[in-house]
Amino acid sequence: MPSSPASDMSSMMRVMPSPSASDISSMMHMMPSPSASDMSSMVHMMPSPSASDMSSMMHMMPSPSASEMALTVTSIIPTVAPTCPSGFTGNDCSKDIDDCEYENCSGNGDCLDRINGFICECKNNYFGKNCEKKLSACNPNPCENDGTCREVGETFKCTCTSAFEGTTCQSETPTQTFTGTVKLDQDYKEDYDDINSPRSRVLITVLDSKLKPFFKKKFPDFIVINYKRFFKGSVGVDYELLFPTTSNVTNGNIVQALREGNGSSELGFLRLTGDITVTKQVVQKTAAPTATKDGDGVIGFIDEMSLADGDGVIRFIDEMSLADCDDVLANPADTDSTF
Repeated sequence: MPSSPASDMSSMMRVMPSPSASDISSMMHMMPSPSASDMSSMVHMMPSPSASDMSSMMHMMPSPSASEMALTVTSIIPTVAPTCPSGFTGNDCSKDIDDCEYENCSGNGDCLDRINGFICECKNNYFGKNCEKKLSACNPNPCENDGTCREVGETFKCTCTSAFEGTTCQSETPTQTFTGTVKLDQDYKEDYDDINSPRSRVLITVLDSKLKPFFKKKFPDFIVINYKRFFKGSVGVDYELLFPTTSNVTNGNIVQALREGNGSSELGFLRLTGDITVTKQVVQKTAAPTATKDGDGVIGFIDEMSLADGDGVIRFIDEMSLADCDDVLANPADTDSTF
């Protein structure tokens, strides 16, 4: 009885040897690659699934369980790290951040971790937050009040500003005061009646911008200028200049400097007019001399000199007032009374 075609095919398949991997590779290389047009034709030849086919496919797909849905939602939501206090980290903020991990205290000390910070314990001869400074006679600077330190062997010497003195510039320098009056060639404003008014402060700022550098250039040990009042007559200015007691400046020097600077680039837009008066105020001496009667009841010494000066007179007054006879002479007839 003749066999069926299906059984013949099955027999032939069993008889045919299975192709090796190299045979399959050779066959693949022998097959021509489809061109772009062939691929496009193949796509157009494929039937598009109908709406009913899509619906059937959706019904055939198994629905995810509740646990699978929860797992999917959890995997989508990113994990948010907790906001920890400064100096701490970790899921429960219990781990102290090691602030010494990248700090070696400049190699001159040991780092001690603290919460949100660290402390450097410096070795001998070093100091500073990171032990970055080396101790020396001038480091840290022992000179106070902007004094400049200079090392002298293993010790130091301070060069003080003119306003201070002492081994470490710790004491204010006794000063000598010169009071003066000048007049500015400009209109007077009523606001100048109050030395502390906003307009007066503006004028003081303007005067400082010229007079401070002017006096500092002329007299290197000049300390400061203070303005006492403004008054009418163009703009009158009463002021005082402070110098250390060691200064050799005189009231004559000051007046001469102002005269030479007036109208020059040194004083710029400031124009002085009229009399220029400078008076040296001398501090009363501690040692009391023998008193002598004075007709007006005041014991004093006045050295006054007048010079002609264009618009008027420049006066140099060096005055020292020692005592008032009303307080000293208990018996006006006793000319030998002392105090």
